[in-house]
Amino acid sequence: MSAQPKLVVPSSTALVEQQREMERLSSDGIGFHRLSMLLKELTGIYLNDSPKNRSLLVSRIASILRERKIKSLNDYYQVLRTTPAGSPEMAQFVSSMTTNTTRFFRESAHFRQLQAILPKILEQKENMHGADSSEIRIWCAASSTGQEPYTIAMVVQDELARLSPKKQWRLKLLASDIDRPSLRKAVSGLYMLQEIEGVPPEYLKKYFVPRVDTEVGKKYVIHPGLANKVTFTEINLTSQPYPMQKLFDVVFCRNVLIYFDRETAEQVVSNLGRVLRPGGYLFLGHSESGSMRHAEFETISHAAYRKKGGSK
Repeated sequence: MSAQPKLVVPSSTALVEQQREMERLSSDGIGFHRLSMLLKELTGIYLNDSPKNRSLLVSRIASILRERKIKSLNDYYQVLRTTPAGSPEMAQFVSSMTTNTTRFFRESAHFRQLQAILPKILEQKENMHGADSSEIRIWCAASSTGQEPYTIAMVVQDELARLSPKKQWRLKLLASDIDRPSLRKAVSGLYMLQEIEGVPPEYLKKYFVPRVDTEVGKKYVIHPGLANKVTFTEINLTSQPYPMQKLFDVVFCRNVLIYFDRETAEQVVSNLGRVLRPGGYLFLGHSESGSMRHAEFETISHAAYRKKGGSK
C-alpha cells in the first residue's frame, strides 16, 4: 500500500510571524501608492488607498517578495521600474494582480438572454450582404482562463443548430485578456473535474473530451470542433483604439469594469461601443450596471444592453 500524503499545517508561531510580515508590508504607504499607480498605468485597474486594498495588494504579491527576498513594497516598485515593460517580472506583477475568478455558466441569466437575442440577430443578418450575412461575431473582452468564451461558444452553437439547421453559419469568437498565464490555460482548453462544475450534462457530453491523468484524476479538454471557433489574444482594454477590423454582433465584458475608476470604466464602455455594430448587444457584469451611462445604449435586461440603430 502506498503511503498517504501528509497535510502540513503551519505552526501557530509561523502563522503569527506571517501575519506580522503582512502588516509590516501593508504599512508601506509610499510603496502601495507607487505600485497602485503602476498597476493603473499597466492595466487600468485602480486601487484607492484603504486598509482593504493594501491587504489585497500585499496578499497577491507576498509570495513574489519572499521568493525574491524583497523587503518592502517600495523596494519591489524600484525593481519593477528598472525592468522593461514586457519583461517576465512585469508580467508576473500584472498576473498576480488581475483577478482570475471565473467558472462555466457564471451569471447564467446572461446566457439565457443570449439565447433570447440570437433569433433577432439572425433576422438582422437577412438584410446584410457578404460575410456579414453568415457570420456571427462575438468578443469576450475579459476571458480569463477561458470558461466564459467557451460557454458562449457552446450556447451559440446549440442555438444556431436549433434555429437555423440548414444554413452554414460561421461563429467567430474573439476572446481576450491582459493576463498571459490565463490566456495560456484558456488556449489549452484543459480543465480539472472541479473546474467544470455547472456545465449541463448534455453540453459536457457534446463539447468536452474526457481524459484520465494517473496523478490527478479525471480531466476534460474542450472538443477541437468548438475550440477552433475561439481565437485568444492579449488586449488591454484601456489601450485604444482596439485592433478590430470588423464590428461585433455581441460583446461580453463582465466583471472587469469594477476594478477601474469611474472615468476609466466609462471610457472602456465607449470604446466597446465603437466596435459594436448598430443593433448589437453588450453584456456587463451584474454588479457593473453603474458603468453604463451612455445614451447610445438601451437596457434590455439587467446589465445587458442594445446599441441603438439597426433594425429591431
